[in-house]
Amino acid sequence: MNNELALVASLLKEPKCLTEYEINPKWFVNKYCQQVLKALNNLKGASYQLKDVYREMQAINLLNSGTLEDLDTLVGNAPEDDITAHLVYFVKKDYIDRELANTAKEFALNSTEGLAEKLQGLLSEKNALKQNKPNGRLDNVYQEFLGLIDTEKPLLQTFDKLDNYLGGGLSGGQLVVIGARPAVGKTALGISMAMEILQKNEGTTVDFFTLEMTAWQLTARFVSRKAKINSILFRNPHNLSEKNQQMSKQAFQEIMKHDLRVYGAEYEQLNDIKQVIRKRAKGKAGRYVAFIDYAGLVGVTDSRKTERQVMNEVTRTLKLLTNELDITIILFAQLNRGIDQRVEKKPTLADLKESGSLEQDANVVLLLSRNEQNEKIIDCQIAKNREGMTGCVPFKFIPQFMDFSIDYDFRYS
Repeated sequence: MNNELALVASLLKEPKCLTEYEINPKWFVNKYCQQVLKALNNLKGASYQLKDVYREMQAINLLNSGTLEDLDTLVGNAPEDDITAHLVYFVKKDYIDRELANTAKEFALNSTEGLAEKLQGLLSEKNALKQNKPNGRLDNVYQEFLGLIDTEKPLLQTFDKLDNYLGGGLSGGQLVVIGARPAVGKTALGISMAMEILQKNEGTTVDFFTLEMTAWQLTARFVSRKAKINSILFRNPHNLSEKNQQMSKQAFQEIMKHDLRVYGAEYEQLNDIKQVIRKRAKGKAGRYVAFIDYAGLVGVTDSRKTERQVMNEVTRTLKLLTNELDITIILFAQLNRGIDQRVEKKPTLADLKESGSLEQDANVVLLLSRNEQNEKIIDCQIAKNREGMTGCVPFKFIPQFMDFSIDYDFRYS
C-alpha cells in the first residue's frame, strides 16, 4: 500500500486524526484518494460512519465513488501503528516536489514574474515542511532561555535616546514602521539612522530601497549629510564648486567603505525586495537592516487586490521575513492627510494609512511630526513598542543636509 492509500486508510480508521491536520485533496495523485479526502473534509467535526463517507463521495462524483466494500477494505488494511503524521509529511512532500518540477519546466520556457513567485512560494513551503514544529513544552523554552543567558543578543545602536526606549537598540525579528506626513523628514531620518547604524555597529549590512526616486538621487542625500553640502546642489553636480566637488568625493568614498547598498524605483515589487533581502541577509542574523521607502509604493503580483489587501500582504510578508532571517526591517509609511485639518496635530496610530496591518504587524511604530513649540524640532513619538517603552524623542532636523540628530537641550513642557 503506497503512502496516499495508507494515509486515507488511517483517516478512515481514526476520523479524529483529520481534526489534527490540514490535508488538501490536491496533494494526492490518486483520484479515488482525492475523492475520499473531499468527503472526509466535508464531514470533518461530525460523528459519522463509513456509509456516511460513501454517501458523501457519491454526492461529489458518483462515477468515481467505488463501493462501500472498497472503503471497508481500505480500513482493514490501515497501518497498525500510528504513523499518520509521517504519512501526511511524505504525501505533502511528494506533492511539493511534483509542483516544483512542473513549475521549473514552465519557468524555463516562459520566465514570468508569476511563475517566479510560485517557485519561491513552493521552495518556502518545502523549507517549512523540513522544520520540526515545537511541541509547546516549557522545558524546551527553558533550554532556549538558558541559551539566551549564555549568548549575548546583538543590539544595533542608532540614536542613544531612541535606543533607551528600544531596550538598547534594534534587534533581529523586528519590523519597525516610521510614519509621517510628506515633507516632515521620514526619508532624512532613515538616511541618518542608516549611517548611525553603519558607523556604530561594526560588520553591519544595510540595504535602502527607495521607491519614489533613483538610486543616485537617494545616494546624493547620503553624500549631502556626510559632506554637509546643501542637497539641492546635487541636482546638477557639474556646477558644484571645486571645494564642494572634493568634499563630495571624499564623503562618497567614506560612505563606500560601509556595507551599504541603495536600490531605486525598479525594485518596487515585493518579490524583488524579498529576493535581495534573502541574498544579502544570509549569515547576517542580528546584523542586517533593510529600509523600505515607502509601504504604499510596494507592489504585489496580483493586480486585482485592493489597496488594503496589498498592504496586508506587504506587512505580513516583511514581518515573517524578519522572524525567519532574524533581521530588522524599517518600513516607511504615510500618515492620513486628515491630520492636517485637525486642531491636534500630534499623530496617533489610527493616522497610519491602511493602519490595520501596519499597526498589527509592526514591533515598533515611530510617528514623526513638527513640534508645536519649535518648528526646527521634529517629535519622534514611539507610539507602539512591543519590547520596550513608549514616549517621545526630540530631533533637530536640518533639511538642506538631510540631517537628523538628537536635541539634548530641548525639554517638553
